[in-house]
Amino acid sequence: MSETSEEDFSSSASDTDETNFHSWPRREETAPKCSLVFFMLGVTLVIPFITFVCAAEDVLAGTDKPTGLVIISLTAPSCVLKIVSLCFHQVSHVARIFLASGFMLVGQLCAVFIPNLGGRFAGICLVSVGTGIGELSLLIQAAKELEEIALCSFVVGTGVGGVLGALSYVVYFGEYMILSAILTTLVFEGSGVGPEFVPRGHFEHYVLSTMVGEFLGRAFISMLRAITPGFYFTSAPILAFFPLAETIFLVLATWFRLVPAVWIIWLLCFIQGTACGMIFSNSYHTIARRFISQHIIFNITLASILETAGILTAGLIGLHVETLLKEHCIYRMGNMSDCFTRSMDSRFWEYGNRFNYDSKTAISL
Repeated sequence: MSETSEEDFSSSASDTDETNFHSWPRREETAPKCSLVFFMLGVTLVIPFITFVCAAEDVLAGTDKPTGLVIISLTAPSCVLKIVSLCFHQVSHVARIFLASGFMLVGQLCAVFIPNLGGRFAGICLVSVGTGIGELSLLIQAAKELEEIALCSFVVGTGVGGVLGALSYVVYFGEYMILSAILTTLVFEGSGVGPEFVPRGHFEHYVLSTMVGEFLGRAFISMLRAITPGFYFTSAPILAFFPLAETIFLVLATWFRLVPAVWIIWLLCFIQGTACGMIFSNSYHTIARRFISQHIIFNITLASILETAGILTAGLIGLHVETLLKEHCIYRMGNMSDCFTRSMDSRFWEYGNRFNYDSKTAISL
């Protein structure tokens, strides 16, 4: 009885996967057209989500509510929708995209024009629903029906959208745990960046550094796959180590005030975003390449649910972690403005630039 070596088994499995991949019923669309359309859809899908992440402290201006509530509102509706989405997989992709656009538009209007906090959260929840519908639909269509360049373009587009979302307002467990609970309590007085760089500005620049890194991470994998089709980053668990390690380090750094300069935090945010972006891109490309057509919808849905659940879990844990870190900081520093990246004026969200705050009270624009 002959034995099959591990190398023979791997080779056989790869050949089978490659045969299945090329036998899928994919549309032969013009590559430039697919690339441009999916790139633009990725950009427009992610911008509202990241904008609200960046604006979390201003949404909650004038309250003591934890920042994790914004992250929960951005992910819980989307997570529930993705879980039940398999029941509605026969709905056309065009209808889903129009529905997603409607939810996102109405959500943004509610968040801007309804003056009370409940209205803002209602708008954020609608944006979450729209993002969930759009993301799942576009990922499935790109992976199952179109050429690989369409999936590359969508992934890169979501990275660009993340950068633009953060810039316009000047991502899984470890990433959003850091953004929603830890960095909101890390303020550097006299950071040397300029007189206008005051506590509220810290949080926005933390988010921006993370999103720039995530864009580069998503684009890096996609560019490698465009140059070398079938490229896989086989050491993804190593990348997953970075966000988790940084989470632990930043908790300790915030608790004991270990970091002397703000640029170190920017660098850590950038590294974390790059690792998360590479994991995101590699995961969906792997699913599109390694699973036969009939299984793609289920596997992409499952991966998307797990991603959203990671962010949701970070928001839930962040409700308690942020409060604990803030109270400890106030006890040590004796000054709220050195411990919280938020304006305490409840009118801040409604009027924004009309107010002129000094650097120690509630943070000038």
